[in-house]
Amino acid sequence: MEDKVVKGFNHKTLSGLIEQILGELITQV
Repeated sequence: MEDKVVKGFNHKTLSGLIEQILGELITQV
């Protein structure tokens, strides 16, 4: 059960980081 929670948390974190990075790149361009 912990594995599922950790994977879900990591997935959300990665998605958030990707969106943040894309947003910064778009802003720079």
